[in-house]
Amino acid sequence: MLPDSSRMLLTYTTDVAATGEQYVTLPSGLVDYHKGTLPTLAKEQTAQFTLATKKPAGGYKAYKLALNGTRLQGIKTKMAIFL
Repeated sequence: MLPDSSRMLLTYTTDVAATGEQYVTLPSGLVDYHKGTLPTLAKEQTAQFTLATKKPAGGYKAYKLALNGTRLQGIKTKMAIFL
């Protein structure tokens, strides 16, 4: 079960698109796709994650990962106790 896992991988992805990427609806109702060029653009956003568990709160750490899984930096976490 997820609340009992010693490790978890959570992914959060915002909208991404190539520069100039477009979807154009034609008069026929068909959609024409223009793939655009580099760089690929991504929206900057934040997310919140809540996990109910009986494990001690102090043992959890979060990391920003590269696409290959390498840890890039720690992410601040906040633990809350719900009674």
